[in-house]
Amino acid sequence: MTEAFPQALLPPEAGLIVADGFGGAIVRDCASVPLAGARRKAVTLLFARLAAQRLSFL
Repeated sequence: MTEAFPQALLPPEAGLIVADGFGGAIVRDCASVPLAGARRKAVTLLFARLAAQRLSFL
């Protein structure tokens, strides 16, 4: 039951998405924090590898 969730316990800088079986809504956006260059490259390569692996199983 989403209405019973204590939203006040979450920190204000954290984003909040409320969803049920029929859809969802963004209640509060989170703060955008840029990644360091090395971390951004690592995440991009990981994403590319996973995408290529999924394509190879088709």
